[in-house]
Amino acid sequence: MDKLDLIIDAVSEMKSAQEATRTQTQADIELVKSEAQESVQQIKSDIETRLVADIELVKTAAMDGAELVKSEMKSDIENVKSELDTEIQSIKSTVQTLDALVAKQGRKTMTQKNVDVELTKSETFNAAIRAGLKSAQQGEAFLEKGLNTVEQGNGAEVVLTDFDLAVVERMRSRGAMIRDVGVRSVSSKLFDRFIKTKNAETVWIDEDVANAGMTNTAATQRVRVVCTTGKTAAYPFITRESINDSKIDIYGDLKTDIANQIGRGVHESLVKGDVAKKQPKGILGHVDAVESFKSDDERDLRYFQVIESSTAGKLAAGTGVTYSANVQDAILALISAVDAGAREGCKFYVSQAGWLELMKLRDADARPLLCPDISGKAAGTLFTFPVEIEYHLGAVATGEIPMVFGNLGEAFELLSIGESFTQENPYTNPGNIQLYYETRVGTIVKDTTLLKLFRIK
Repeated sequence: MDKLDLIIDAVSEMKSAQEATRTQTQADIELVKSEAQESVQQIKSDIETRLVADIELVKTAAMDGAELVKSEMKSDIENVKSELDTEIQSIKSTVQTLDALVAKQGRKTMTQKNVDVELTKSETFNAAIRAGLKSAQQGEAFLEKGLNTVEQGNGAEVVLTDFDLAVVERMRSRGAMIRDVGVRSVSSKLFDRFIKTKNAETVWIDEDVANAGMTNTAATQRVRVVCTTGKTAAYPFITRESINDSKIDIYGDLKTDIANQIGRGVHESLVKGDVAKKQPKGILGHVDAVESFKSDDERDLRYFQVIESSTAGKLAAGTGVTYSANVQDAILALISAVDAGAREGCKFYVSQAGWLELMKLRDADARPLLCPDISGKAAGTLFTFPVEIEYHLGAVATGEIPMVFGNLGEAFELLSIGESFTQENPYTNPGNIQLYYETRVGTIVKDTTLLKLFRIK
């Protein structure tokens, strides 16, 4: 019994110890849990505090930056506004000065007719030339860099629309070759390029069983060519009385006439310009007494090939049907002189006299040699190639060139040198207005194999 009691007591103590341990463990768990919750809460609180602080810092920086940008923009706007105000005041002052001068010299009528501030920036002389030449859809703009209106105080005025359109009209209506020629704007009258003067040579060879080697064949030869240039100018004057004559717009008429002459001069120099006359060398000037009568394979390609008629003073020998047949042979020789693969885009350019001569010709079946152009864009066709009338080509007479065949846009270039300007001077002679206009143009060859000249023997 004593042992049993001892066992019971021992079990009882063990249970008590387990209960105490469980209670202590539960208490420890609760304590750890409580401490963990406090730590998490503290971390959460710290993070929230830090985030709020960072957000406030970013917000403050953004507001400061916005204020800085706003301040800088406001300052820039104020500066621009100030500059614009200054410019406006300057323009107003200039206009007032011009008005005073106009009133003083009796030029109000001229001013009302010819000064249009809205056209100053958009419609200048060179813009009109550019549009005129682009009507042919060939080459670059005639004056890519622009014809400058010189600003030289109160005496300088713009060249207006009537002058612009007159130049364009001259080129469009009378410039068959100037419509088709390649056009380039260059910065210097010393513009140059390399052109091929001789083709490379090839030979046929056999197996070299003797190991003798071979002689070198000729290489392609090139030469540097420099453009030729010329400057055309006009320096007329008009009186105050003629300007104020209500029956005629003498000021506008003068500008129109000068525009006509500038257009005519550029057109003529393109075809037959003579450097001895201070003009750029024209197409007909690129001829050599020896080289021009050689084929493309043998000729110095700085010069155009010339094909000469068989009879002095005529397109061809013979009369009647024989003459017509011989003219056809001459024309076919002109066409065949251009490589077959390069004939696309080729045209005939004939003088007025040459065109009239061709109009008279009939073949053996009495059919006209010069056929109508169905498209209506040319004066006729010869063997399917368009025919254009070029007034600056020669007559049907000994030594003249009345007919040209080829792709003019690829054979020759007209150059704008970029030295053009206009100026008006109401001061030198009181009561009169001095007007000055000038423009410089140049010419240079491109591929002379693509244009053939027909000369009367």
